[in-house]
Amino acid sequence: MRNLIIGLSLVLGFSSCDKVDELTQFEMAYTQSFTIEAGTPLDVPFQLITPSIETDYQEIYSQYDTRPDKIEEIKLRKVDFTITSPSEGSFNFLESIALSISTSDLEKTDIASKSAIGDMNENSISLETADVNLKDYLSVNEFNLNLDVVTDEVLSEDYVIDIHTVFFVDARVLGQ
Repeated sequence: MRNLIIGLSLVLGFSSCDKVDELTQFEMAYTQSFTIEAGTPLDVPFQLITPSIETDYQEIYSQYDTRPDKIEEIKLRKVDFTITSPSEGSFNFLESIALSISTSDLEKTDIASKSAIGDMNENSISLETADVNLKDYLSVNEFNLNLDVVTDEVLSEDYVIDIHTVFFVDARVLGQ
């Protein structure tokens, strides 16, 4: 009987730890646009840097009763690209794309990519994310997304593309 009580206590203790963990885990989402201009070079890698993205990290962290020194890790969970212009545009022109993140104080780190895109006739794609802890990049006021792009078609018009990113944040409970 004593072993049963100890076993149940352990199970309840671990499940309550999981519930506390869930309370300190949340997502941060950011959307940014960039333009690939008509007449971009064919089969030649080129780089685009998005305008700085403000993180509002202090406000977001306070909503979850945490602060930067309590963040254990931040990982990129999802990256979606959607063509907003031209309305009939598709990603057929892309051969490959790689996404990295940087700040004014931190060098760029690769966070997602997709290659061999091919003729998919879609106006949105999802990139494969890297398993990298990004807490230092998202615990500052702003960051940049850098794109390394290779096209296999010449664009006859500008393409405006939205990048939607979702970051998973795991923090410790305040006081721990």
